[in-house]
Amino acid sequence: MTASESAWSWVLDASDGALFSLAGCLTFVRGRSAWQVFDGFGIDPRTAREMTHDQLCADPLFVDAGFDAGPFWVRVAEVGDWAVGIEYLQLRGWLGNIGCKLSRGTEAVTVARTIKGPGTVNYFRDREWVTSFSIGEGYDTRAGVRPDHFHDALAAHGLAGLDDGTLPQDGPGLREQLIGVLEMLTDELGNRLPYDRFAGPLPAGYRSAPYTFHPAHPDD
Repeated sequence: MTASESAWSWVLDASDGALFSLAGCLTFVRGRSAWQVFDGFGIDPRTAREMTHDQLCADPLFVDAGFDAGPFWVRVAEVGDWAVGIEYLQLRGWLGNIGCKLSRGTEAVTVARTIKGPGTVNYFRDREWVTSFSIGEGYDTRAGVRPDHFHDALAAHGLAGLDDGTLPQDGPGLREQLIGVLEMLTDELGNRLPYDRFAGPLPAGYRSAPYTFHPAHPDD
């Protein structure tokens, strides 16, 4: 299957519906509701309202949102056993370590792409940083308590060397790498986000207060 044939190809589609055309973050959490994901992001679920992708992108509060200053927007979908927090440009699920926070008593994985191109994956179980690796870098980016956790699974999806920096220069490009990683995670964990769910009405909320980095094991 090519990247254009993948169920995940829409995340980099050239249309306005592309999630990762500039930057974005998906925070998947197993066995949690949309309202629990909002709470993890520090968003009052009572303020959320149903919005399609196009409605959110046209909302003045979203259009004027800054990377660090907010408002910080999240839409949440529930698909199978997983809920997924969808961020377009602000990446707090990754940069704020909210994926780790939400993994308490379960598991969570964040997939983010920066505006400069490369992406990153972080996988947590019960607030333990199991593994992480980058997408689109040319060096060894493995980290976590089990840095090789997805190493063999990546190889099985034609991405051998993606995590340890040995991917051939003439190997898959950035598009194929990102989509291949999402396919690998779906096969390994079962997390999905079909385009019709992403584009359709989902609860959307925001917070105005800035985020601080969430430690893996906070005192509270």
